[in-house]
Amino acid sequence: LAENRRAFPPLSIGSFWIYGSHIDSVIPQGKIGLMIDAGQAFGSGTHATTRGCLTMLEKYIASAKGTFRIADIGCGSGILAMAGAKLEPDALIVAVDNDPLAVTVLEENLHLNNVADIVLSGLSEGYQGEIVKTHQPYDIIMANILAKPLITMAEDAVKALAKNGVIILSGLLDTQVEQVTSVYEAAGLELIERVNIDNWSTLVMTHSLIQGQGS
Repeated sequence: LAENRRAFPPLSIGSFWIYGSHIDSVIPQGKIGLMIDAGQAFGSGTHATTRGCLTMLEKYIASAKGTFRIADIGCGSGILAMAGAKLEPDALIVAVDNDPLAVTVLEENLHLNNVADIVLSGLSEGYQGEIVKTHQPYDIIMANILAKPLITMAEDAVKALAKNGVIILSGLLDTQVEQVTSVYEAAGLELIERVNIDNWSTLVMTHSLIQGQGS
């Protein structure tokens, strides 16, 4: 494990400085530190999809106004939820996964990064858990999973998204973008931005002007 950790140097992604517990250097001035060890739950910051999500989260959280709600669906290590908490400590943030081990790792990471009092964590199969339903609608939803579960959860995702909210979808190969986009468009969303990194895509969608009325 120690050898594995040494293979992961700190990462600089936008305003974030992502590092493992083996790193003892000082966080660079002006950077937001996130301590994540590569381990039992997906989300160490090294994957292209995580980088895409972090970049889009930082962009869209900056444009949000007032007190708002964020959901991290299939959160893995919790890196995206913690990034949201660091950027906007006053937000209500819900982070869930369907893997009990991931939730355990998530809760450990929340304490290590001093955001356990900001992020509500729990076990949920997609959007079905009570913790997710109780706090919807969300102004920002992040779902960095895989194409198939994203497609399966499209209708639930649209219901959970606030009228003027955005959903950040990732875990997609470039070849899967058209299929995923078409399903979410059929459910009432429109694509407003796409980020491509190393053959992986991150999509940002919102309620369409036509179908989104009254949502």
